[in-house]
Amino acid sequence: MTKYHVSALGALMLICNLASAQTNVLARAIEQINHYQNVSFKQSVKQKNPGDGSWTTSYYNFWASRNADGTEYNKSTGKYGTTVFQGTTKISLDPSQKTYSIKRNHDLYEETPYYWAKQFQEKLSKMPEKIRNMPDTVINQAACAHVEIIKSDTIGARFIEDFYLNKQTSLPVFIRQFMEGNFSISGSKASFSSVMINEFTYSDYRVNDKNFEDLAKFTIPAGFSPEQKIVPLAVNDKAPDWQLADTHGKTVSNKQLLGSIVLLDFSSNTCGPCIMALPAMKNLLEKYGQSGVKIYSINTSDSKTAVKAFITKNHISYPVLLDGAKVSKAFKITGTPYFFVIDAQGNIAKIFDGYDDGLERRLTKAIDKLQKGS
Repeated sequence: MTKYHVSALGALMLICNLASAQTNVLARAIEQINHYQNVSFKQSVKQKNPGDGSWTTSYYNFWASRNADGTEYNKSTGKYGTTVFQGTTKISLDPSQKTYSIKRNHDLYEETPYYWAKQFQEKLSKMPEKIRNMPDTVINQAACAHVEIIKSDTIGARFIEDFYLNKQTSLPVFIRQFMEGNFSISGSKASFSSVMINEFTYSDYRVNDKNFEDLAKFTIPAGFSPEQKIVPLAVNDKAPDWQLADTHGKTVSNKQLLGSIVLLDFSSNTCGPCIMALPAMKNLLEKYGQSGVKIYSINTSDSKTAVKAFITKNHISYPVLLDGAKVSKAFKITGTPYFFVIDAQGNIAKIFDGYDDGLERRLTKAIDKLQKGS
């Protein structure tokens, strides 16, 4: 009996030691990262799109700092402009338009080392049993500790994060997030099955730079004016003129469609709610395709190759029009998906912003009303 208790105690001590070893890497990272007064770096973000399986890569330069009271500041520059966070105040600059916007009480979500330190702290407190050390490795000539966190690993939902941290500085060198399963949005019963992958690569770190910019004193550059608020189109407005080509090269314009009821769906491959809306669009095509209703999807951002892959993967049989960025601005949409029902005279009959479970029913009602009135 005594022998049994000694063995159990030994096993418990072994488990505790293993858990301690697995969490020590993250605990050390939290301590080291939070000790840095400022840090600058380059970041690339590579993402596998859930809609078509293609990869996109974005590149940023980052500067991040923390005050003694814990307030965070950061600045990032990329292809589309500059973003500055002063605590929870977000400042966005668009150099191409010479405009800026300021948003208060905004979530600070930029993937800086300070952000990851917060994530490590949360994982240590809420799911220490899901953290495990993997063998050390070398990435981009840096010796790295490798920590894997398996948040879920079932047939219906896999979410695994791999963190590769520089063994000397504890700064992230490479982070990979793998998500596979059924994805949905809050309040909706609909979902879609896919694989999503995010890969973050970090380089050119500088820490505790004495000449670091004081981001708390960042001001709007001269020559920039406030971003004009978008006034959305309204029911009964004349729909804007447009002309686009589909994936086969066939050109379609609003003028060609006069005399027909038209349903336009503004979407993109990377938009989860757009994917969730596909069954509704397919059902509407089946219901109205032979009755003269014209149904088109206008892709706002993806390449012809990516759109073709999206069409094939999702078995789409209605036309998808390409290069819709300028048309989306003309329709004054602020995101995707966005739906317009247009009457035979070219006037907007109904507008639906986003996806929810009642979308198909409301689109059906709008189209039926036009058909009965025509």
